[in-house]
Amino acid sequence: MALDLNNLINFYNGTALLEAGTQEWGYIDAGWHLMIPDTYNAVPQDIKTHWSRYRLGTSPFTSEGNVAFSKDNFLKANYRAIFVMTNNADTALFGALLRMAIVDSGCLAMVLGERRVSVDEYTIMAPLNGNWGDVANNIPTNPNANAIAQYVRRFHLTLVSQLAFVFCARGHHYTNELNEQYRRLQEACFMVAAPGFNLPSNEHLYRNIVHCFGMACLLDLSLKAVQEAKIPAAMTIRFTPHPPIAGIAHITTLKAILNSMEKEMLWKQVKNHFAKSLEILDLMVADIHGRPFDYHVSSMILTGHARRMASEDSIIAFNELSQICLGYLEYLGNRNSLHRQKAVTSKAGGLGPVAETWEEAFTQYGKPDIKHLTAPEFILEMFPSSSSIDFKVNRVIARDKLADKKAELDVRNAELDLKIKELQIQQPQ
Repeated sequence: MALDLNNLINFYNGTALLEAGTQEWGYIDAGWHLMIPDTYNAVPQDIKTHWSRYRLGTSPFTSEGNVAFSKDNFLKANYRAIFVMTNNADTALFGALLRMAIVDSGCLAMVLGERRVSVDEYTIMAPLNGNWGDVANNIPTNPNANAIAQYVRRFHLTLVSQLAFVFCARGHHYTNELNEQYRRLQEACFMVAAPGFNLPSNEHLYRNIVHCFGMACLLDLSLKAVQEAKIPAAMTIRFTPHPPIAGIAHITTLKAILNSMEKEMLWKQVKNHFAKSLEILDLMVADIHGRPFDYHVSSMILTGHARRMASEDSIIAFNELSQICLGYLEYLGNRNSLHRQKAVTSKAGGLGPVAETWEEAFTQYGKPDIKHLTAPEFILEMFPSSSSIDFKVNRVIARDKLADKKAELDVRNAELDLKIKELQIQQPQ
């Protein structure tokens, strides 16, 4: 008989799992589970059936005829669990109230399969001394209680949307490397300072306290908050038309760079020379926009089905256009927000000779200077193929061609200046 690995893991008082799509091991201690008061065991079966799946917009605390458990007992259970894990009264109260606010929105699914996760992070908790009314279960007096409650009420949807955004973009709830990204989001939403108490750490806020809900419901709750304008504009804009999608962001980012390139003098030549690749990319991005989360590395836990992959043709188009776009970004420099992107750079293997050549091309010929109106012809001379660029093109040869073209233009401009002077001399006074 095979060893039951789930029981073995639970024996170590936690759950270890390969986080979907990330290829990294995550560890969620059982102490961070969502604590369901044991009074739920006694509710009628029709109520249990009602709360077998998520019902956004309704509350298990107050739904008429479908109350699953009381807020009081829920807060007591989750406060006790989080305090055991942190030994911090403010963090325990903040976490219990944040969980209460999320459950109050309808994020409760008592059937595991409805949460689109493989590990159950709900735990039925019994009260101390057998009675939730016993003083042993009371939450101790906290001078910061009102300030914490006010903060959670104001920002709970913002916190959830920040987590959903980062998870969509990076495929993780939290890693140390994401601290700075979360800090910038908090700052953009004017929520860095918490008067009268210290906020829980980002690891607690965005992973330990909320991991138990599963990302599917937290994403749905975020999208609902966007639609109903219940979160700051700084977050709404990050979900428009949808957040970045981990695993496919290199395609959508490439398209954004090309959109920016359309205002440049060289765009007409780029568009004509790479028309087929641009068409393929447009079709691919349109499909991604139509069902973005299907393409996420963790699609299974966001949508319930296997991840879709970018088409082979779009990958070929990316390979053909990515170095051009990287060269364009270098030409733009820090004055453009896209310059900070990493998705295209990483997928393209960094800047190559072709990117550097295109940077020089945009620098020399990208501005509407009358002396350079015919200069984009160099594209066809450097890259005569109508379908692809040789990405192993010798850097020196490419630069020499560009230098030769520039020298030729300088000669032509000098000749033109001389001709103008001759005409001015010949012109009668």
